[in-house]
Amino acid sequence: MLSSVFNAAIAVGALVGGLAADGIGITATMWVGGALAGAAMLNAAFGPAPAGGKV
Repeated sequence: MLSSVFNAAIAVGALVGGLAADGIGITATMWVGGALAGAAMLNAAFGPAPAGGKV
């Protein structure tokens, strides 16, 4: 089940990225990807720790 969800997320990401690149251009798509990566880094750095306290 987990591998199905993982592969579906890859497929949806590729579809949305392709549509965004066609619609708003490759440069803007790269900026959006960079913003998402930055948000993920901030979440990892300052987000709550796992419930068990282990990473």
